[in-house]
Amino acid sequence: MTDMSQYETVLIAALTSAAVALAIEWAAKPRLEARKDRILELSKAKRAMELHLSIIVGLSGSLMTDVSHLDSDEQEVVLNLLEDYRTKVIESCQTVEHSLAVAYRKIDPAVRDIILMAIGSIRGITLAAEVGVSDTGVGLANASGRALDIYRTHRWQTRKRRKLAAAANSYFDSIGSECP
Repeated sequence: MTDMSQYETVLIAALTSAAVALAIEWAAKPRLEARKDRILELSKAKRAMELHLSIIVGLSGSLMTDVSHLDSDEQEVVLNLLEDYRTKVIESCQTVEHSLAVAYRKIDPAVRDIILMAIGSIRGITLAAEVGVSDTGVGLANASGRALDIYRTHRWQTRKRRKLAAAANSYFDSIGSECP
């Protein structure tokens, strides 16, 4: 046998490492890319859910407007503005529902239930406001605020989450008992 030169050994090692790297990239890269896309979509959905719950909380303060002391022209302007706010609340509810569907498996079931109850309550309160019921902003703030609080609580804070969930459940049960 002939002795291999040092250059031949380096060449064989380089070719072997290149072949192994290409084989690993060919085999693993599609799965890693798909996993990365799923993780990015999940985090985007979670951020959108938190953002739109915050939007609902912010808009609820604007919906607590008393227009009885305004003249008719000012009332019309304010009522049109309030209608726009209610439309934004409904759009935000739809976004939260879509985000919840995307991130469904990664959200704690108790948190999911509270968010779903909050969305149902928010829709009901928004419909009540369209019919002319006053003081709907307080209900919106309570429902969306409770959902946002429990969503923002870290998953390791189990005792705090349980307390928030119990308070939210009793709040939503009391809302349900008030309905005819």
